[in-house]
Amino acid sequence: MLLVDDFPVPSASVARALTSLQCEWTYAASCEEALAAMEERKFGVVLSKFKLADGSGRKLIPAVQMASAWLFLSFPVENGCWWIPVIEAGRLSVKAALHSREFRIALVEIVKAKVAGAPQESSTERATVLENLNLYAAKAAG
Repeated sequence: MLLVDDFPVPSASVARALTSLQCEWTYAASCEEALAAMEERKFGVVLSKFKLADGSGRKLIPAVQMASAWLFLSFPVENGCWWIPVIEAGRLSVKAALHSREFRIALVEIVKAKVAGAPQESSTERATVLENLNLYAAKAAG
């Protein structure tokens, strides 16, 4: 996963969640850094703030579409943030915004699907990762 945020402190909770899901993730501080990272490596999911210091997270849409990946853009609101699924598996999305709890649950499902389809892991490793994902999903759901 690629986490794009020009101010790393708000990203800390998302970074902790990704780490607890045993996801590999990379941090980019700008659209420019994110685009450069996507040229070097393929990411299945990109999580980005909508407004970044060097422009809008919308600049990432063509690169994410070409990679057949997922793109979620976050918009800060009074009681957290809304996550907009903009690209789903390379296709433009028309789904509604997700609040933080709904977003975490959706993210767990996406990660589960990717883990379940990852042939390089042993079945024991996969079972451990899926068990951790289920524990995280239970916590996220309250």
